[in-house]
Amino acid sequence: MNSIKDLITRGFKVYNQHGLKRFFFESFLFIWWSILPESKAKRLFSRSKILSEIYFFIFGGFYFEKKTILQGKAKNAENPSSRTRMIRLTHGLEKGLSARNRREIFFEDKIDELLYVLEEVILRQHKSNDSRCELDRQTKWVIDTVNMYFSVVSKTQQIESSHSNFNKLIRNVGYKPSSDKTPHLRKERPQYLGSFDNFRILTEQRTSTRWFTDEPVSKDDLDQAIDAALQSPSACNKQSYEFKIYNNKEDIVNICNLALGAHGFKHNIPCLIVLVGKQRAYSRVRDKHNVYIDASLASMTFQYALETIGLASCCINWHSNIKRDLKISKLLSLDGDETVIMLMAVGHPDPDDNVAYSEKRPLEQMRTYEELED
Repeated sequence: MNSIKDLITRGFKVYNQHGLKRFFFESFLFIWWSILPESKAKRLFSRSKILSEIYFFIFGGFYFEKKTILQGKAKNAENPSSRTRMIRLTHGLEKGLSARNRREIFFEDKIDELLYVLEEVILRQHKSNDSRCELDRQTKWVIDTVNMYFSVVSKTQQIESSHSNFNKLIRNVGYKPSSDKTPHLRKERPQYLGSFDNFRILTEQRTSTRWFTDEPVSKDDLDQAIDAALQSPSACNKQSYEFKIYNNKEDIVNICNLALGAHGFKHNIPCLIVLVGKQRAYSRVRDKHNVYIDASLASMTFQYALETIGLASCCINWHSNIKRDLKISKLLSLDGDETVIMLMAVGHPDPDDNVAYSEKRPLEQMRTYEELED
């Protein structure tokens, strides 16, 4: 009897909150899963590509992701001389330069393509400043890497021609190549001087913080932490994400109204980060997860960096569904290929408020040492 009463109560709740259409949909699901057990049905659907497509066509869930991926592929195709293409090619060249037993001749089939996109990127930098400008640090990295390539590769007729074109290009940009940004020995890298114990303390110091003081968050502090986060690994060094920063209280509340899990403290957030992935960095569907991986790696480094300068943070999970994705895309004026990865509250922590302890799972449950079977 209680179960029937609970069912009726749930039906009225769905109707009042979402309307008649959602009420009928929920009722259909209840009847369907009563006839065919949900677990068995979903396993059956998962074994067939056609049934899987039908299931997600009916229930949704992946439409927005498919839209952003296709929009990203379109943007990638529209801009063949893009910076991301330059970065991908330079990343491949770096791997060749760093290889053990490096070949005498390599990258010969791609060097002209790299020089073409490099020239296009330089021209765009000059146009954006309406004059001869200082090249950004990433463009200097490309020039340094290409210069090293020509200094070590054995010369063929094609490589000689490419080298001549490169020399003409850099004569016109006012930058003298150096070895500062080229592959070098691991032992020459900056070394962390702290101990593991100190780092372990940092990992425990960082905790989800929801209560902040009224002190505003400095743009310099944010930039410092983001610049550190940009050192995080990313697929082919493409860094397919962006930190969007909001400091206006009304904006923060409006954005948090679309998220789940922030309603209890949204009015106390002094600064909100929206981490956005950009599918335009990739031309193949197989790379669709890279925006989530890249952004997540950077966000963790960002949170540790915040702790070292006296700031705290709280990740606000973004529960993706079609309506919420479309609403936040419109609210933030996102491009068609952009998708929200997560929100993050940032501020000066209030030392007199509580934070959750949040015990983590035991190490033994989280890792196994494996060997493949013969």
